[in-house]
Amino acid sequence: DILDRNGSVLATSEKVYNLVIDAYVILNSKVQKEGDCVDATMEALETYFGVDTAEVKEWVEDNPESRYRVLQKKLSYDVVQPYKDMMASEDEEIQKKNKYIKGIWFEEEYIRKYPYNTLACDIIGFTNAGNVGAYGLEAYYNSELNGTDGRQYGYLTDESTLERTTVAAVNGNNVVTTLDINVQRIIEKHISDFTQAIGSKHTGVIVQDIKSGEILGMATAPFYNLNDTRDYDSFKKYFAKYEGVSEEDFDAMEETDKLTLMQGIWKNFAVSDAYEPGSTVKLVTVASALEEDTSKPADEFNCTGALEFEGV
Repeated sequence: DILDRNGSVLATSEKVYNLVIDAYVILNSKVQKEGDCVDATMEALETYFGVDTAEVKEWVEDNPESRYRVLQKKLSYDVVQPYKDMMASEDEEIQKKNKYIKGIWFEEEYIRKYPYNTLACDIIGFTNAGNVGAYGLEAYYNSELNGTDGRQYGYLTDESTLERTTVAAVNGNNVVTTLDINVQRIIEKHISDFTQAIGSKHTGVIVQDIKSGEILGMATAPFYNLNDTRDYDSFKKYFAKYEGVSEEDFDAMEETDKLTLMQGIWKNFAVSDAYEPGSTVKLVTVASALEEDTSKPADEFNCTGALEFEGV
């Protein structure tokens, strides 16, 4: 998980399931000697997962040697568990039906979830397929968050005995940030108000503890939804106003060109773009002069607007 300083979860992993069928097993299970497994399996798929069984049954019959087809992806625990409970039932009548259900299994994988959608999006970043971090903390701490997969090796000894070596998986670590979710909310509220009232290509705000240097909040507009990073429709008007790309031209773009534009949304403007503070540095200059006692508050200086250097 990625957490704020108070333990609020900003990013977490959720186990999901891919529904897979094995045509060969469905058609060749031994139970077929007593009865057909196809109809019972199709009934279970329709009842518990809403599958179009006519199409699936046709595919099974046309691909009798196939061992793998993904019917549905990223199913939640709540969707899968009723089927698993039914298959594990000890009721005799249910067991009689269950023995004809064959060739259904589940792949397990994890997807990233962001409970607060747009909050701190530029800092957190997001992951691509396989939980590979793409931006922000997700990318920088990718190896820490993901951990290491377990592995099992098998080999034959000189006596043809199978030996196995197992390397245990290592869980990923949590990353606790210095962010304060309440500070972050306040920043983003005022950025949103400013954006609606005036608007800008980018607006960035950083709130820092000046004693420790810790970042309590950081936000840049426009915001994007970490759970739907390719919500193009939300940014068409932005691209039309600030990138000179009309909505019609955007719709006609290749996917790679759309992603190039989106990269300008995904990056953290507050840390990735150079910003020259200009007049605000004058305060630092004056404070330094007073602290070092090179000037007095009553001293006067004549600023002509330019200073010439010999030979320049």
